[in-house]
Amino acid sequence: MLTPKEILELLTKENLNYTLYRHKAVFSAADEANMPKMNGTVVKNLMLTNKQHELFLFTLPLHAKSNLKALAKKIGSSRLNFAGADDLAVIGTPAGMVSPLSLLNDEGRQVSFLVASELDSSAVINCHPLLNTMSIDITRTDLESLIIKNGHKINKISGVLLEN
Repeated sequence: MLTPKEILELLTKENLNYTLYRHKAVFSAADEANMPKMNGTVVKNLMLTNKQHELFLFTLPLHAKSNLKALAKKIGSSRLNFAGADDLAVIGTPAGMVSPLSLLNDEGRQVSFLVASELDSSAVINCHPLLNTMSIDITRTDLESLIIKNGHKINKISGVLLEN
């Protein structure tokens, strides 16, 4: 399993530009005040599972609310629930620190990556490098390239975010 330090080293090795921010621990959108002003669209990441025990990582804008029933229908799944600690072990990331970069630890490609299509309008994404006291701005295309290079497919999902 990659550590936060190894994630940052990998980004550098792959010649992917990023801006690193250090801040107080952030566990949810409620802790946003602990974060400095950043350029990228801040995302939240929901690790989900269904009764067949399939695993999904759903990435969406921080303040968006999702309709998990609609999401399940879109992906042809039974009801989706939040994953437990054992499920998070697959990506080597505890709750509150899950990130698209967590997929780099999914060696068995057990997790399906779902992304709200609304993020396509964001040139820069902001996410944790597996530690919630740091965030990085990285271009969406660089992040997607890294995830694809790691063997994951990116499934863009539309019509599952609720109006605020």
